[in-house]
Amino acid sequence: MGALKNTAQFFLFSLTFGIILFSPIVKSKEFGGGFFRLINTICGVCLFMATAFYVVFFGFENSLPWLGLLGLSSFFTSSILHKDQRSTAMWVHYFIQVGCLIGILYLFNGPSLWEQIFFFSSSMILGLITFSMTLGHWYLVNPKLSEKPLKITIYILWSLLLFKIIFSAISFVGNKEQLELSNSFVFIIFSMRMLWGYLIIALLSYFTYRLIKMRSIQSATGILYVMTFFVLMGELISNYFYFKYGIYL
Repeated sequence: MGALKNTAQFFLFSLTFGIILFSPIVKSKEFGGGFFRLINTICGVCLFMATAFYVVFFGFENSLPWLGLLGLSSFFTSSILHKDQRSTAMWVHYFIQVGCLIGILYLFNGPSLWEQIFFFSSSMILGLITFSMTLGHWYLVNPKLSEKPLKITIYILWSLLLFKIIFSAISFVGNKEQLELSNSFVFIIFSMRMLWGYLIIALLSYFTYRLIKMRSIQSATGILYVMTFFVLMGELISNYFYFKYGIYL
């Protein structure tokens, strides 16, 4: 039960961090304030749920809930005030939001450097794909927008995937005895992690990139919806393995 509880909270904090982190890829003047208000709303809802769960389970035992409240106030303010041109005040809010989420994840993940690297990379890949899906949907509103931001998200995704695969392989080789792969349930979810979280994401990202180059944004967005499902499942399983077995997958 503890593993599921921690996994759910981490998932919401990670989604918030990853989505807002990559928002500067998009030029505010080109995409308009409406897109950033949408992003801030999504992040605000996720952060509210995660902070509320944390307070219910752990109370105010450290500064994490206060960072959550500070981030929430910033998301709320920027959702209301964001214009088509990102002002200095909006950049200040952006750095407040990113800073709060970095502090939250640092407190949530634990003191180990390897934990921090693993969880921050998970947060980034989870948020990046969700951000890309949201961005692709925005092209349906304005199909004349440049496809360059979507291409950039795919390039970053490939880099993160390569890093995660190498990191997971090293962890698996050093700790495979703890995984209890003889247990059919553990073997099934381990296989799902490898296939859904890595192989399928890699294949779908390649097809997405090809469609983006062809300016078939609607089709690419459809694949991004599918990728969002698989990355959600893959990272949830990955975090479950850590909280259950202490293994980075």
